[in-house]
Amino acid sequence: MIEMKRWYLPLAVLVVVLTTVVCTRLSVGQNGTTWPSARAATLDVVKIFNGFQQTKDLNDELSKRGDTLKKEIQDKRKILENKRTELDAFKPDSPDYMKRFNDLMKQDIEFSTWGQFMQAQVEAEHRVWLKRTYQQIIDASKQIAKERGIDVVMYTDAPAIEGESLEVMRDNIRRRKIIWSDPQVDVTEPVLQRLNRDYEKAGGRSAIKLPF
Repeated sequence: MIEMKRWYLPLAVLVVVLTTVVCTRLSVGQNGTTWPSARAATLDVVKIFNGFQQTKDLNDELSKRGDTLKKEIQDKRKILENKRTELDAFKPDSPDYMKRFNDLMKQDIEFSTWGQFMQAQVEAEHRVWLKRTYQQIIDASKQIAKERGIDVVMYTDAPAIEGESLEVMRDNIRRRKIIWSDPQVDVTEPVLQRLNRDYEKAGGRSAIKLPF
């Protein structure tokens, strides 16, 4: 599924580390030049992923496709099981045994190869859609930022501080990138609204093609 879970977002490593350089006043660079003040905003990427209608529709389509593949696997496996049962009825030294055995081995290898191919294809589709969705979030964030005169949009979330042990709590604290931000600078909702609006304009669910 494409739905994201906190702490397991594959692309969270792209968290903007410019937090430490965002300033609210003029500062002087090494060459004596004056750096302008920067306006920053925050964005909850997990909330965006889960609230994006495209993500919901995609998960639904992937689930349907998964059910179809599951049935196809069961049907192919049933055929192989029947052939194994038929083979057991022949004596190893009978004329037809080796022919049936070779046929069974060939189909068994084909089934295994097909399964590996389908698994690779599904994983590739997940990667493509994850990357595509994240790029859409970047583009929408850029649009909103430019419209509002924002210079930097930073990834934020609200991870739990509590944990099962002291070490887990320490790890949770280390993972937190932003200690506090004013809710007024959060652009999650306008970005999500922009994404859903553009998604509907592009055709909504009909624009999702699986397999690609």
